[in-house]
Amino acid sequence: MTADEPRSSFGERAARFSAYTPIVVSVLAIASVTVRASHPIVAIVLGAISLLLVIAGLILGIAALISMRRLGRRRGILVRALIGVVFNGAVVLVLLTILLPSMSRAGMKQRLVGTWQIDHPKNPSMGKVRMTFNGDRSFVVVRPHDDGVVVTLRGTWALTSEQELVLDIASTEHGDQSVVGEQWNFGTLKKLEENQAVLEGSNGEETLIRVREVAQTRSATTTVATD
Repeated sequence: MTADEPRSSFGERAARFSAYTPIVVSVLAIASVTVRASHPIVAIVLGAISLLLVIAGLILGIAALISMRRLGRRRGILVRALIGVVFNGAVVLVLLTILLPSMSRAGMKQRLVGTWQIDHPKNPSMGKVRMTFNGDRSFVVVRPHDDGVVVTLRGTWALTSEQELVLDIASTEHGDQSVVGEQWNFGTLKKLEENQAVLEGSNGEETLIRVREVAQTRSATTTVATD
């Protein structure tokens, strides 16, 4: 056994793994789609395994190509490694194109969870409106009127790929029942910070202030004034 044989064996195995990875990932993808509705956890696990296999296949394909600098074109390393690098690299590129915006949108959805109040200096009544977005995608909108009636809307909310905040009205208390079943586009999310969000709708921009933060600020101010 010569010193070159282990390296040749590694290059061959790495190229073979890289070339066969797309086949295995395709089978896992079909299985994931099949069980997604009935077993979502299993589908997520299969997706994670597929992603790890693709990344490993890409890395090993590159490693196999690098090994050819010393081993030469042995045992079909070049063809297999190229197939693996091209296919796995394409999958990684597609996944990044899809996942990065999705991860960003998911992060924004998580940051939207909480209670917000409309900051509308020109219309004080709108400033009384409070909207609570829950982590389970349900929402509650409470709007007190000057006559003492408090209108409450309930339903589900979503943030679309275009960053539009959409409300699906499921029920209302003390309000117009005709709105039940309607879908309201609350505007496009232009800015989202810890304490403030800016939505752009048909009537211009609306600023939302996180109520929790406002309450904490006022409490701290009151404490300082008392001291």
